[in-house]
Amino acid sequence: DKVWSAYRLKESYKKLLVATDEMVKSQFIEMFGGLCQDTPWSDVVTITNGKAYPEEYQEEGAYPICGSGGIMCYGEKKLCNGNTTILGRKGNINNPIFMESGYWIVDTAFSIDVDKAKLHPKFFYYWCCQYDFTKLNKQGVLPSLTRKDLEKVKMAIPQMRDQLKFVSIAEQADKSKSVIQKALVYLNDIQSDELGKIA
Repeated sequence: DKVWSAYRLKESYKKLLVATDEMVKSQFIEMFGGLCQDTPWSDVVTITNGKAYPEEYQEEGAYPICGSGGIMCYGEKKLCNGNTTILGRKGNINNPIFMESGYWIVDTAFSIDVDKAKLHPKFFYYWCCQYDFTKLNKQGVLPSLTRKDLEKVKMAIPQMRDQLKFVSIAEQADKSKSVIQKALVYLNDIQSDELGKIA
């Protein structure tokens, strides 16, 4: 029946999402795994601490107000520039987020900007996606990161052409994942409708 068919298709799509992530990860290792990880973040990035937003949150506004989980609401003030990476300071520390436009960051997260002469902003974001930040956690119950520890993280700085090549691969994978995720939402709706008819 439709419910069972939707379920099987959903499981196939979920496996495809995992396989896509694994492909990007293996491509990253293949391209950059042999490079010397000898450049500390303090040499190539600028880390901005989040701050409490000084006004009331809004449903709409000029700039997103972001925490470690992404956009929470909006406001009229900007703290960080676009083309930067958000990294959680407390709680959700292993889920980097790339922001294309300017935004405000609250005190549960950091904003990280790169030296664009050495690093492509999107490459840095994808690098962060491959890195396990939980190994820097010292808090236990509520995972947390410190600016001091982040500045000591070391990474390789590949040639810019190689950074751009990987960004192109990873962005295409993201587009494929977006299509799959939309299909999963559609299949969930079908399942809900059919189960509603049975009930």
